[in-house]
Amino acid sequence: MDGLGKTDELKKTLNRGIDSKATSGKTDSEMPRKPSAETSLSRRKTIDRRDPDVKTKRVPVEDRRKQGRRRSTSANNDEKTATQQDQDDKLLAKCHRLMMTCEPVTRLNYATLAMDYYPSNEAIARSTQVRDYWLISAVFSGFIFFLGLIGLIQAWFAGIAAGLCLLSVMFGFTSLRSYISRTPLLSEVTSQRRRLEKDAINHIHYLEGQQNLAFRCAALVEYNQGLNRQVFAGLIKASKAGNLIQVLRSKKHIRLYLLYIIEAQKAFKRLEKIYVQTRAAQIDDRVMQNNSSP
Repeated sequence: MDGLGKTDELKKTLNRGIDSKATSGKTDSEMPRKPSAETSLSRRKTIDRRDPDVKTKRVPVEDRRKQGRRRSTSANNDEKTATQQDQDDKLLAKCHRLMMTCEPVTRLNYATLAMDYYPSNEAIARSTQVRDYWLISAVFSGFIFFLGLIGLIQAWFAGIAAGLCLLSVMFGFTSLRSYISRTPLLSEVTSQRRRLEKDAINHIHYLEGQQNLAFRCAALVEYNQGLNRQVFAGLIKASKAGNLIQVLRSKKHIRLYLLYIIEAQKAFKRLEKIYVQTRAAQIDDRVMQNNSSP
């Protein structure tokens, strides 16, 4: 009996263990599992852009038109910039060519061509008149001395006439006149004239050179209309023909050449200013483009 009781207890114990294992297995299988990351990504809803429920940002028609205008404006600006650069390059080349051609006008010596100390015709006439007075005095005194030599007049009177004749010659034709008169000698006045004219002609020859400066400067009329005056027409023709030096033989012609070169200097300065401004603007534009480019 004790053996049968122990057998029944063992069976009950085994049955309880089997029931507990079945219950635990069922519980694990029925419990909800946590979805993995791949499963969650695969189960996401694919957004359809045509789905009215999904809110998408649409660009208005006016904004799109504005963007198109901006693109076209930027393209036009690029074309204008390129055209402007071509025009600036042509202008710079033209200015550089004219500046190299007419550069000798900057070497003008105003004092040499102005001839401020050039003796006037009145000064020459006054010197000539004084010279004639002394000459007449010398001739008259010499005639009286001759009469004394032949015995027609007394000797003492002839001696005085001889002294007067000598003084007249000395004060009329030598530099001793400066002690008694401020009127210069005629020879001094004429020599001063010739010296100033020679210096002016040499300077003009230096300016003209072998390329006829006056004729070349006629191209600067665009920058100074004063070069187009009729009074300069003959001077330009003579420079073109290469015989300007032979034409400039008086003070008025040299002064005319001086006025022409002064007008050419004005045009040259304006041309130089345009060249510098255009070049500076071109450099600024290139710097801005380099800074704006990535």
